[in-house]
Amino acid sequence: MFQFQGETFDKRLAFVSDLISQKQNIVILAGAGISVSCGIPDFRSKDGLYNNLNYHELGLTCAEDLFDINAFSEDPRPFWTF
Repeated sequence: MFQFQGETFDKRLAFVSDLISQKQNIVILAGAGISVSCGIPDFRSKDGLYNNLNYHELGLTCAEDLFDINAFSEDPRPFWTF
């Protein structure tokens, strides 16, 4: 069904495009680093968000609290400020 050997990228892209256009609901599962190639920093590397975020300035106890649902429920302002 999904065999692509020997096909060009354009044919594969057209196939996927057609497949998507026939569906109403689509779920995409991707890893945490999917946006790194676009210049968005990752979270845990030495240059990542958690190591470079001034979380005290946002009123957080640690950088991870920026994306913690409990911290957000208590006070969403740090998230929106970021």
